Amino acid sequence: MSMGACAVNRKSCVNVLQSGAGQSIAIVIGGAEEALEAKPKAVTLVMKQRKGFIKVALQTGASLVPVYAFGENDVFDQVDNPHGSLLRRMQTQVKEKMGFAPVVFHGRGIFNYTLGLLPHRQPISVIIGEPIEVEKVTDPTSEQINDLHARYFQS
Repeated sequence: MSMGACAVNRKSCVNVLQSGAGQSIAIVIGGAEEALEAKPKAVTLVMKQRKGFIKVALQTGASLVPVYAFGENDVFDQVDNPHGSLLRRMQTQVKEKMGFAPVVFHGRGIFNYTLGLLPHRQPISVIIGEPIEVEKVTDPTSEQINDLHARYFQS
């Protein structure tokens, strides 16, 4: 894909990580589900059960680097989509069939600050944690996956 982008599935991630020294991937762990929950001044993380990236790291021996951006939910407003609403049901159906969430959002305009597609002027602070070295395990057990998952989220 253009500019090094590829699908975020197990096969693609493993291919990139095994294609040579110095290769890395960045994954938004919460993915499409978390995008549907993004609202200004609020943070809803969808990560507790996401362990596939941990298993890939173990199978490839790739280090994990925790990264979090504070304030990214504040740069756009999302049309209200509470669970059970028609909009949310449609978004969920598209997400399940297509693999992405069609988020209905708006920001500010060029000459006005009430409506448009430009991001609101809000600070975003990105925190990058220390790399977590991962020993390669061809067939990781559930215990190994859970242990590394816990270490990742504690860092």
